[in-house]
Amino acid sequence: MSLNRNRPKTADTRAQNNSITNDSITSTHITRSKTGSCPTSTENEPSVADLFSEIRLLRQDVKDVKSQLSTVSSTLTEKIEEYEKRLEEKDRDIKRLSDSVAELQYYIGTQEQLQMRNEIEIIGLPEQPSENLTHMILVTSKKLGVELQENDIDQVQRVGAKRTNSPSKPPTSRPVVVKLLRGAKRDELLFAAKSRRNLTSSDIVSGTSATVYLNERLSQANRKLFGEARKRATQHNFRYCWIRNGCVYARKAANTTEKKFRALAIRSHDDIDKLIGPAEGTSANQHDLLFRTPISSN
Repeated sequence: MSLNRNRPKTADTRAQNNSITNDSITSTHITRSKTGSCPTSTENEPSVADLFSEIRLLRQDVKDVKSQLSTVSSTLTEKIEEYEKRLEEKDRDIKRLSDSVAELQYYIGTQEQLQMRNEIEIIGLPEQPSENLTHMILVTSKKLGVELQENDIDQVQRVGAKRTNSPSKPPTSRPVVVKLLRGAKRDELLFAAKSRRNLTSSDIVSGTSATVYLNERLSQANRKLFGEARKRATQHNFRYCWIRNGCVYARKAANTTEKKFRALAIRSHDDIDKLIGPAEGTSANQHDLLFRTPISSN
């Protein structure tokens, strides 16, 4: 056995060893080549530094958007404030114009009423085909106990659209308007008519009997104002509502002899709301009745 261990290596043995060594080297080279030619999945994934960079960019974008929104919001706020100031100025202009229109309307209404200061409106005189209105006025003044001459009358006529009668409605007549030359005669007639409230048309002319009323002639605006004032006065338990020299007045009745209410001057519909009271529901028929058969005058 020892002889074989010390035997020198033969050529076959060396060749076999070289073959094993070359195979091992070749195998190792192939293995390394395969390992290098197959990249791992981590080489395509972003690194942590790249992620932080992206986050920083996103934060900057958000910051820029916030800055732009802040600028836009500030601009919009300034515009809104500017428009609000303009609207306030327009509202003030509209208020001034409304006040000016109301003043002009009041002035025009006052001038229109002044032109009627010598006129009387008579309601209840029956309308006839061939009537003598001047004669009817003279008879009316005589029944009232007022001395009136034909030369005291400037003009007399019926006013308004001619009314057509129907079987379902009683016959109605248009009012008669008398324009006198002197205001003193007008006042005398009105005072006498207030004292005698039982005057009827049968006392003056033939035909259907109706109560005759003598009132101051009112402009269209004052007529509407007076009608509304009378309606509200009735709703809110006012006893007196009357016209004096083209102005509307209302007054409550005193509960006791010690307590007296002053007369309230009504110059506009706002005065009706403030001085008499708010509106309540009233039908058109009730309004017409209130206007034609007024509550007590003072």
